[in-house]
Amino acid sequence: MISGVPSGVASGVASGVGAIGVGVSTATVRPFVLTPSMGGAFVETLATHLNGDGTYNHSSFIFLRGEEGRAYFMRCKEPDKEVIRTSVVQMLEVIKKKEEDKIAVPEPGQVGGNALEIDWTQAFPECDPAFLRAPANLKNVFVKRMFLLGYGDPEEHKKNKENLLSEARVYEMMRANNAAGKLNDKDGYGNIIKYRGCVIKRLNGIDYIAGLALDLQEQDLMSRCEEPDSDIPVDVGRVVQDVRQALNCLHGLGYCHNDVNPHNIVLAEDGKAMLIDFDACLPDGKPLRKWPLLGYIDAEQTMSSYTNDWYGLRKVEEKLRAVFEGSV
Repeated sequence: MISGVPSGVASGVASGVGAIGVGVSTATVRPFVLTPSMGGAFVETLATHLNGDGTYNHSSFIFLRGEEGRAYFMRCKEPDKEVIRTSVVQMLEVIKKKEEDKIAVPEPGQVGGNALEIDWTQAFPECDPAFLRAPANLKNVFVKRMFLLGYGDPEEHKKNKENLLSEARVYEMMRANNAAGKLNDKDGYGNIIKYRGCVIKRLNGIDYIAGLALDLQEQDLMSRCEEPDSDIPVDVGRVVQDVRQALNCLHGLGYCHNDVNPHNIVLAEDGKAMLIDFDACLPDGKPLRKWPLLGYIDAEQTMSSYTNDWYGLRKVEEKLRAVFEGSV
């Protein structure tokens, strides 16, 4: 089990779910070398990994070196608050001292091991030349970034890259259909978050997808459920109808969302609901590639299906009515 906590980043989030991995990417086994001239390190994103019984196992995090423009992946036995409070450089000094004293240290990227430098050419999926590029000066956008906290596990990281690329393809598919005049707001397209394009990291003449730029909205539905007395109105009937229209639009294109839950529905300032997060979205009948949030899909379901979406929406409505109308 993993709980992602973005730290110090206003325009991005850690997204995706990964199992605890102990593998090391064979393409990028470049340990961090500590030098006396290096100052502090900025912890950008971190996550807590738990055992099956909910007890703490370890933390993983990404840290940056601003003066070098590099990023590193690291795992440790320090709880999140200790990672933030304790200098990363201090952790690295402890590892360096162990190495100097000939004390065995795990491989870079493993729990208790040295930091593993992230190879950006391996970190992100390549961007299709036909994909929309997000302008650099966009405002009021939310960037769903590539999930890098699985970088130390090659198989997990590969899945995360595939998920981001798959989501980009779904947005591009909808954009193409809209450009062809096959979609409009009354068909539910207006209840799907507006996609502004891929955030690009260009390396060695190749464009990579570092994230997806989406319109920034007020709040996701799960956060709103945790603040039932907020000033943002929640009309349960309208939310359900808005999401139903979004799903009808998606289903009309032959695709299923497969992860309808309160985290994946956002509210605009006027109370309009929009569907987000299409990394589990697949054509009807395809095997599920990413497991949805528990409780919002039939536990025995293994295929992409319109039924998954209606099941999830029904569970969302039940939760909303319990929170905002007191019904169970």
